[in-house]
Amino acid sequence: MPCTLQSDVEFYSMVHEVVRLAKSAGDTTRRKQERRAFECRQWVAPLVEGFAPTDLQHYPVDCRDISTGGFSFLSESLPTAKDLSLRLGAPGAWTYLTAVVMHFEPVDTDRGLMFQVGCKFTGRVAA
Repeated sequence: MPCTLQSDVEFYSMVHEVVRLAKSAGDTTRRKQERRAFECRQWVAPLVEGFAPTDLQHYPVDCRDISTGGFSFLSESLPTAKDLSLRLGAPGAWTYLTAVVMHFEPVDTDRGLMFQVGCKFTGRVAA
């Protein structure tokens, strides 16, 4: 579905409603697994119609934390896709995972205002 102003408004309205309901239910955290600091550079790329992106389509991001259920990273802009490919590791030993963007929030960093993007792992891709 192409992005339109109306679909963006509906998406952000839905996000705010979910956050409001979670707070009113006393749920202050969305994570079920323990997070670990994971401050390193890794690579993400949008998944388009479920197809795995090429290595050249992945771009570097600074990860913040990781758990068995997901990870978060910093981005200068809002995510452009809901489904992502994550490339972890180093050349010759890459691991490819798929993830879905669950939430994002603005954060102040030493590089200025950025977005912390929280993702849930959805699978593993054979390289």
